[in-house]
Amino acid sequence: MEICFIGGGNHLNNELSEVFLELSKMIKPDAKILIIPFATDNSRYESWMESIKQAFSIIENVSVELLNEDLSEKEMKKSIKEHDVLYFIVESQKG
Repeated sequence: MEICFIGGGNHLNNELSEVFLELSKMIKPDAKILIIPFATDNSRYESWMESIKQAFSIIENVSVELLNEDLSEKEMKKSIKEHDVLYFIVESQKG
């Protein structure tokens, strides 16, 4: 599994379009992508998922799922192992 660190940016205003273009060269079609949120308010998940799905739509037939925080540790590990790509989200604190 490859790891790519991105130092911030906004999917909605195309700040990451070049990053996702490069990722599209690395991620195989039909890949299973798991979104792993860190220090993030649950109310943000839905909007993030929509923008992330849109960003990954440049790659053929990928599936994008969110790691459910209610899973046990064993279930989380299993879910992580079942995916090809892990995409970590950290909420920025401004103000």
